[in-house]
Amino acid sequence: MSWSVSVRVGLTLLMAVAGLLLPPFAISAQQMSWQDLGFTVQSSEDPFFGLGLEQKQSLETVLQVEKLRQQGSEIEIELSSRDAEARRLLHESGLNADQLIKQEQAFLAKLELQHSAVRKDLDGRDIRIPGYVLPLEFEGTKVIEFLLVPYAGACIHTPPPPPNQIIHVKVDQGFEANDMFTPVWVSGALRAELSMQQVGLSDGESEFGVGYTLDASSVEEYQ
Repeated sequence: MSWSVSVRVGLTLLMAVAGLLLPPFAISAQQMSWQDLGFTVQSSEDPFFGLGLEQKQSLETVLQVEKLRQQGSEIEIELSSRDAEARRLLHESGLNADQLIKQEQAFLAKLELQHSAVRKDLDGRDIRIPGYVLPLEFEGTKVIEFLLVPYAGACIHTPPPPPNQIIHVKVDQGFEANDMFTPVWVSGALRAELSMQQVGLSDGESEFGVGYTLDASSVEEYQ
């Protein structure tokens, strides 16, 4: 149940980092940021938020024991005693261990949504969003199909972003792409549609999930 601190912090910050990789801009009904494509989790929703060191250690013990219980594992006497002591310390601090367990479960569920789930309510919306181009198909020298990603080099030099941070774009008229390190504005109808895309790299092919597709009405260099 309890994720490592590095994993939970990384997922919580992922959407914020994506937003910082391009210059900020005002959001309107059609103009969107990458954060808008996922689910936002507030740090205050984390049951560890605002706790002191002793309280955090107590909660960690309680969550460890709860995880073993859910797995049907035998809990040793020493660990059971530590669990009882941890619950007592939390109670003395005005905290309810069972409520914190439920809060942790809800928080992890939201983290999982933030990490991968797409927003179905955006399906069919006409949007404008900035990003970087990872070409998939050319017609002559023009790109007619590509993946739009929130930062340069995504899926090539680094692990791919989560599905809700990748858009599969098709543009009938095609466009001349300068390079993968020049951001562009893409406009068109967004669809929440999960697919698997295979990209050929210098060291082989890589396959990963893509959460959205978009039929582009225009692709222009970011200004």
